[in-house]
Amino acid sequence: MKYRNELVEEGIGKLVYVRAMGAGEGPDQEQLQGLIEDPGRAFSAPLQTATWLARLDGYDAVGVRFRIPRDAPPEQQTRGYFVPWSVILYLEVAED
Repeated sequence: MKYRNELVEEGIGKLVYVRAMGAGEGPDQEQLQGLIEDPGRAFSAPLQTATWLARLDGYDAVGVRFRIPRDAPPEQQTRGYFVPWSVILYLEVAED
């Protein structure tokens, strides 16, 4: 069964405001090396929210795909991002 969301469907290809939860900065190189050397260690960071403007590329039952807007036309924007539904707090179409 294909997942459909009419509110999100209307935003495909458009700029949208996105607010999501995240852990802020990830581990630096030294911390990553420490995790490799001792897999029993863990890295933690405080939760925070981030809000950004992105072009909605698509979605499915697991999450949403975005492209960060650049000066180039949408077909030339090659870097995409996947954000799972579980961290998305807010999504609104920013352009008609």
